[in-house]
Formats: sequence, C-alpha cells, structure tokens
Amino acid sequence: MYRTVYSFVLQARAHLPDAIGGVAWYGQSSPHASVYVPFSCAQREVPSAYVLGKESEFTPGSAWWAFSFVNNWSMIRFDAISKDVRAHIADLQNWCFTERKAMEHHVTTHADSLTASEVRMYLQERSNRLASKVVDNWWAFAWKLVGKFTDGYITTGEAPGEMEMPGYPAWWLKLTVFSKCPGNTLELPHVQALKKQRELFDSRQDASVSVVLQQPAEAPSSTVSITQIAIGAVIGTFVGAFATWFVAVRKGRSAYRPIG
Repeated sequence: MYRTVYSFVLQARAHLPDAIGGVAWYGQSSPHASVYVPFSCAQREVPSAYVLGKESEFTPGSAWWAFSFVNNWSMIRFDAISKDVRAHIADLQNWCFTERKAMEHHVTTHADSLTASEVRMYLQERSNRLASKVVDNWWAFAWKLVGKFTDGYITTGEAPGEMEMPGYPAWWLKLTVFSKCPGNTLELPHVQALKKQRELFDSRQDASVSVVLQQPAEAPSSTVSITQIAIGAVIGTFVGAFATWFVAVRKGRSAYRPIG
C-alpha cells in the first residue's frame, strides 16, 4: 500500500507498571514489508532516524526511507524479491520479540532495586538501541537486494551458475501480446519524403564542390587550399549520407503505434 507512511500496534497490560505494560510496536512504510520495533510508552526519546526524513527528498539516515526504498525496489520483481523480504522480516521480528522479552524480564527481576526513573531509562536505551540496529540491518539488506536483483537477473555469486534470468510468466507474455509484437503496428517511414531530402542534400553538395573546383588556381598555396576544400566537401557528402540513413533507421524504430 503506497499510501501507508507508518503503522503501529499498541500493547496494553494493566497488571504491569506503565513503562513495562504499555508498548508501541512501530513500523515504517507499508505494513506488509516492515519490521515492528517496540517502544515503551514511558520513554521520552526515540532514535533520530525515526523522526528524520521527507517524502520528497531521499535521506539515507531515515528509518522510513530504509523501508520505503526496499518496498519500491521490490516492485521491479515482486514475486521473487518479496520472498527474501518476508524471510528477513521474520528473522528481525523474532529478534525484536526476544529483545523485548529480555527487557521486561530484567526490569521485573530487579523491580525492588530499580526506581521508576531507572526503569524508564533502561527501557528507553535498550529500545532505542534495538530500533537503530534494525534500521542499520535493513539498509544493509537493501543493498544486498540491489546487487541480487538487477537488470532482470537474480545474481547470488560470481560463478557462471550463480546468475539466473527467470524471464516473465507465460500468462503475462500472453496478456501483453509480447510474442506478437510488432504485428501490424509498424508504420513504414515516409520513403518519398526521405528520398527528396536526400536528393536536395546531394544537389547542394554537388553545387558546393562545383563552385570550389571552378575557382582559378593563382598560386601553389591556393591550389592546396582548394584541394583541401574539395576533400572536405567529399567527406561532408559521406557524413550527410550517413546522417540521412541514420534518421531513416531511427524513424523506422520509433514508428510503432498502439493497437486500438
């Protein structure tokens, strides 16, 4: 869902002190591809990465951009990339559950020796450290995806057998009539118009060469100059002919029109 900037799940347990029982599990970007990190409802600060960033400006230090980048990159081959994303989310989410459980175990075990302020600070520091590690881990994961899924390939190593081109599903090729392209959608370029342009170009080149060659040779230095000009004109003719041919080819390649 492109419209989702963040989402959260609130966990409230009345039988525990507020700092322990109240937890906000916070996820950046689209819920289907985010890791929910725990923040205590009593903490007063969160990592800077969670309050940094603009949607209109790519910011590497932003937690939101880390998850948004992966979500957007996965669009180039969602069927393949989403498998890696879901697997990595599962690992990190389980890690977050384990870490939160360890935090709560620590403060409940030492409840008699910790003040409310110390409990709050402990949970805040541990939660923020965990959230920052998740962001760093997600950026590292993002760059692995860039290397693995690029140019239509799935690359897992440098050996010949570690690069795969999965192609596209048969149903997609059939739906997009890819196998029938270009079919009857090719419009031939205007040959007559190109022919006239070529004739006009050649006539101008011939006229230029004729004028140059008809000039009298007054001195050896002038003869050399006229010869150089003549050679330049001949070269210009070939260059012009090549340019005309190139334009014709480009028009042929760009002359497709949609069916319908």
